[in-house]
Amino acid sequence: MDVHALIAAARNELKRKDPEVYKAFLLGLFAGMRRAEIDLAEWSMVDWKKCVLKLEETEWLHLKTQDSAGEIAIDEEVVAELRELMPLSKSLFIIDSVVSWGTGERKRTHIRPPRSDSARPYYRCEPVFDRLNEWLRSKGVKANKPLHEMRKEIGALIATEHGIYAASRFLRHSDITTTARHYADHKSRISVALGKLLDTEVKPLIDTMAADTQT
Repeated sequence: MDVHALIAAARNELKRKDPEVYKAFLLGLFAGMRRAEIDLAEWSMVDWKKCVLKLEETEWLHLKTQDSAGEIAIDEEVVAELRELMPLSKSLFIIDSVVSWGTGERKRTHIRPPRSDSARPYYRCEPVFDRLNEWLRSKGVKANKPLHEMRKEIGALIATEHGIYAASRFLRHSDITTTARHYADHKSRISVALGKLLDTEVKPLIDTMAADTQT
């Protein structure tokens, strides 16, 4: 996944055309949030000054584990993007769940409400997630769950840059083995560079043998 190209494409193609998909993209990649968390995250959770999203259980949001709660650090550029899009929102949730169909005088809209009584997995922003997954696949993300692949990507990048423990904290895993098993992909060649202490000029074996004979 070319993250840099993906970010540029999302900003150019989604921000104006489909802001709800763009916001879901921002939360999925830059905050590493799960689908259910993105679905029910509220504007009140964003601390604009500290650049963090305070994820906590609400009437609707039931977190995966106790460790899933906490403050998620977000780049100030991402916070600026969310702040710019906030005035367009008509919901207490960061992602609006308005569904539209028809055209002209026949155009109708419906707001998918949050639910806590569904026996099956239910997402108020399911249409938004469907559009985001379709867009990600069009950009070459071939995973079965493209949205979740962004969480894996940010986890792998943090693990590479700052270590597995930092990635585990950012992703709010209750067990570091989960991070190691799923997110610490081999993004870079692991080395402590001790080879620099050696003579890097490797002499041909035949020359070495000749030198030994002469001494």
